[in-house]
Amino acid sequence: MRSLMINGQNAVAWTNLGLLYLKEDNLKQAHDSFNHAQSADPAYPGAWTAQARVAELVGEGLESMDHYRQACELEYSPVSSKCYSNWVCRTLNETQLSKLSNPDGHGLHPAVLRAVLLARDSMEKYF
Repeated sequence: MRSLMINGQNAVAWTNLGLLYLKEDNLKQAHDSFNHAQSADPAYPGAWTAQARVAELVGEGLESMDHYRQACELEYSPVSSKCYSNWVCRTLNETQLSKLSNPDGHGLHPAVLRAVLLARDSMEKYF
């Protein structure tokens, strides 16, 4: 808190505060803190990863995936890479192939293919 009183635009401090709220199961204040972090520095991947976790906990799967993807695209992070890849694999496993296919019937839909490739790329950095 002291760090935020000195600099209210510190994305890392806002994220750390949000993680404390998350640890205490205070999802609303965690969400608000991560929003402040994202506003302070939209390029800070830690805020996106943490916000994705909140979305996951409240059942917002697509929003969660979008935040994990954003974090992966900004900068490599083992946490966001694992979480995003897990989300992509889980979705591929739980969804009928016909819903993932390209409209012309050949191969995967371009959005699905991009998700698979980003997950693969981020996991390659992990290993």
